[in-house]
Amino acid sequence: MKSWIKFIKFFQQPFRDKRGKILKKIYPDFMSLKILDLGGSESFWIESNIDINPKNITILNIKNYQNEYSKLPGIKKLTYDGNKIPFEDKSYDLVICNSVIEHVEKKQRINFSKEIKRVGKKFFLQTPSFYFPIEPHFVLPFIHWLPKKIGYYFLHISPWKILGKPDKKTTNEYFFNTNLLRENELVDLFGNSKIYKERFLGLTKSYIFYS
Repeated sequence: MKSWIKFIKFFQQPFRDKRGKILKKIYPDFMSLKILDLGGSESFWIESNIDINPKNITILNIKNYQNEYSKLPGIKKLTYDGNKIPFEDKSYDLVICNSVIEHVEKKQRINFSKEIKRVGKKFFLQTPSFYFPIEPHFVLPFIHWLPKKIGYYFLHISPWKILGKPDKKTTNEYFFNTNLLRENELVDLFGNSKIYKERFLGLTKSYIFYS
């Protein structure tokens, strides 16, 4: 996977830099906020190039994806069942959810969004746009617009498959559990929030819904 990680980081970095600046602009008191990073990783904080207070950040996942990072001592890393976030109502100043909801099963997204709004006084959710022609997880155009069974065949010529060389189990799980959202679907889930549209070449690449 090392070749794939190097490849995708090259393209992701400008957007992560900009996303970090957007976070600081929306939340000027960012350094003092108690933050829950839902489905996140240390790499997001390392690569966003923003000043943070690691002791204020909790990363919550259904699995532990952070073993390869140890540069931010103080960050708490916890796991949960993927259903009910194990914290009291409004126990965090800000819940951040970056490129996660597209991996949540469609039938669970309503509960997922409710839990984000329940636990956080404010939230910041980013997810790629279904309408952008290049699927960002596999870096292949139009694959997400095709029926899944057809898209699966084209997946094997994607940079993700060629450079990452995932096994069949990983390939099937990641591909079939990645489903980008349309803007109206996000509005249904986070209707009372503000929307920022990240653009590339004049097209909406991803959405940020925040409160």
